[in-house]
Amino acid sequence: MEVNLELKQKVEENMRGLDTKLFCICKHHCQTEQFKKEFDITKLHRNAFRNGYFRCRKCEYYIKGFNYCPCCGTRLARAPRNAKSKRKLNVDIVRY
Repeated sequence: MEVNLELKQKVEENMRGLDTKLFCICKHHCQTEQFKKEFDITKLHRNAFRNGYFRCRKCEYYIKGFNYCPCCGTRLARAPRNAKSKRKLNVDIVRY
């Protein structure tokens, strides 16, 4: 499922214009069926980062194709926080 470029630009423009008082608060748009149809999201965490999904820490969804969450505007996490999951993610990366 490819992300529509117009939709992606529209969401990022909206993130720049948000009032700071309402920024980074989940507005529960992510729980509607329309939101789930428009965006490529999942709740499953296994191999989500390997498959190209990024995690919103406020909404607790994995979203594909965005740098900021379309619902709340927080920056999406690109890697897991705990060491065990980071090792699993970086298994294929060879250093030196």
